[in-house]
Amino acid sequence: MTTYKKFIKPFYLEEPTDFIFYRPSAFIVIKAFQKLPLTPNTFSILALIVAWSADLIIFTDNISLMHFAGWFILIFSILDCCDGMWARWKGNPYPYGDLVDMFVDLLAMIGHVTALCYLGAVHGDGGLIPFVSGLMILFHAAVYNDKRLKLLALEANDLSIKTAQVKKYKTEFERIKNLPGHLFSKSLMRLFLLFTKAQAAEREIPDYSPKQIARFKQVLPLWGLAAGASHLTVLALALILHEPKIYYVFALLIANIIISTAWLMERL
Repeated sequence: MTTYKKFIKPFYLEEPTDFIFYRPSAFIVIKAFQKLPLTPNTFSILALIVAWSADLIIFTDNISLMHFAGWFILIFSILDCCDGMWARWKGNPYPYGDLVDMFVDLLAMIGHVTALCYLGAVHGDGGLIPFVSGLMILFHAAVYNDKRLKLLALEANDLSIKTAQVKKYKTEFERIKNLPGHLFSKSLMRLFLLFTKAQAAEREIPDYSPKQIARFKQVLPLWGLAAGASHLTVLALALILHEPKIYYVFALLIANIIISTAWLMERL
């Protein structure tokens, strides 16, 4: 247990679903494979293959296979937690691992949304509800990430934390763009900077009292309960039960109730 705690963040900085289910499972995986010559990117690539395998199953529209798609999404969620833990375990992180993880998550979600839109169209439900549900996971994940960075900025009294990643990769891209090789790294940074708005203007840090910051810290896990890991878990269970509508109810109704509650509690 002591070793495990070295590889996780405090509960308030993790999505609850990750902290409770996927991080412990990922730790078991990396311990099982610790003697193999793997890299963090191995887990990222494997996670994406598993995610897209789930999407291919959804495209088959074979009800007897659909539960496998759900299990694959659960496996993806575990593998998605393995890359960073493996890097910390082995001490061999890829310097741009956070970008790899970010784009794996994005590509996996694009695949899920596309597959669900196809499934909805085939069954006459239309593609609008699956599409909007897919937008919700991106929206909820972005809101949670913004809240998490805001808390870190408040605790450190340094709002530059919120824009540090953008600045870091702008600087790094300028450093390596004219160097030979580094094609994969250059492509990652180009994509990141393309999809990230330049956040040059840093807003003033809100004048939060220590009591308000403590309250924000307590509420952050509730924001996380509506973020990406919860979406994928409910989607997986919906596919295992052959009821995609369960996921749509969560994405369009329950998750929005959760973040509305978090917003109100943050302001009490």
